[in-house]
Amino acid sequence: MLRILKVSTGILFFLGAFAVGLAQKDPLQGRWEGKVKSQRGELPAKVMFRKEGAGYSGIISGPIPNSEMTLKEVKLDGDKVSTKADVGTPQGTVVANIKFTLKGENLKGKGQVDLGNQVFDFDYDFKRVSEDAGAPAAAISPAPTKPQVGQGSQEELDAFKKLQAEVDPGAKKGLIEDFLKKHPESGLVPYVHREASVHAMQTNNFEMMAEYGEKALAAVPEDFALMTELGRAYGERGMVDKAEEKAEHAIEMIASAKKPDQVTDEQWDQGKKMMLATNFSTLGYVHVRRAQPIQDPEKRKAEAERAIAPFKKAIEINNKDDVSYWRLGFAYIFLNDYDNAESNLARSVVLNGVASSYARKDLEELYKKKHNSSLEGLDKVLTKTKGELGLP
Repeated sequence: MLRILKVSTGILFFLGAFAVGLAQKDPLQGRWEGKVKSQRGELPAKVMFRKEGAGYSGIISGPIPNSEMTLKEVKLDGDKVSTKADVGTPQGTVVANIKFTLKGENLKGKGQVDLGNQVFDFDYDFKRVSEDAGAPAAAISPAPTKPQVGQGSQEELDAFKKLQAEVDPGAKKGLIEDFLKKHPESGLVPYVHREASVHAMQTNNFEMMAEYGEKALAAVPEDFALMTELGRAYGERGMVDKAEEKAEHAIEMIASAKKPDQVTDEQWDQGKKMMLATNFSTLGYVHVRRAQPIQDPEKRKAEAERAIAPFKKAIEINNKDDVSYWRLGFAYIFLNDYDNAESNLARSVVLNGVASSYARKDLEELYKKKHNSSLEGLDKVLTKTKGELGLP
């Protein structure tokens, strides 16, 4: 029962799908320089945009010399950027409406201030000079003292993409270690920690997976895909409190998560279902693991009963979840419900997934106990189960 399962290829794909976009350049964030033209003439100008959740914050040079305006309601829709700014005038504070068109590294826009008796127009023409952006309230000119999470120099970005793409386990480990040694202050470090955790998961190095996974989540706590796999791994190693905390938190986050641009709608729907099923399965397994060492039969039964609902929820979400069927079958063994144990173990076997070989051993052991040490008739049970699941 304490067997450690290998991570499924589906989970690895979904983890990888999230990782693809982590270090991609944001189309708007960064520091832009150029000029502003108005009735007053032409002046040098700068603008800074910083990604803030689903939106942006920013500061821009005003059409008045040595002035800056804090940008409000920054919205990016395709290649169109709209925003507003408060402008101080002798008549009081008025709102400037500014609209930009974004084309790669070029940003052009028009602003307008209505002073009542006069409309004041101005034109911006910018080029991006850096992907870095300061804090929301920072001045435009100073660079941030420490990179924000996700920011990095071109050298760091190139090194990160190289280690992301590396498929040889030994070479990948070397590139990860090299990056962390050369760029310890980079804003890409949390994503390198994530790559290290996923790499460790694939090479069955639990200690490394947990160490770097926790570091990655400390900086990027919304990464529910990595959180899901950490919870699963903690559960398999009997660290039930950590497993439970991770799974419960991941389930909450999945409910409100927004689809990354690099993932298709179909991948997103399937991925969320996979993650939810995995987390509910982890919660069920937590109770199974807690039940195992309990000597008191009634207390053991009560703990095992708590496993049934989350396992059934996992199967409701994904009725091809061989892991949950296997572990649900084992929970029913604790409850002395051998008919349900047999049917669920059989489902895991015929699904032929990562847990199926283990489920077969448990099923055969259970079947022998019920049939005088004989496996005669078991093939018929499995054939019937295939039909129930619609399998060929």
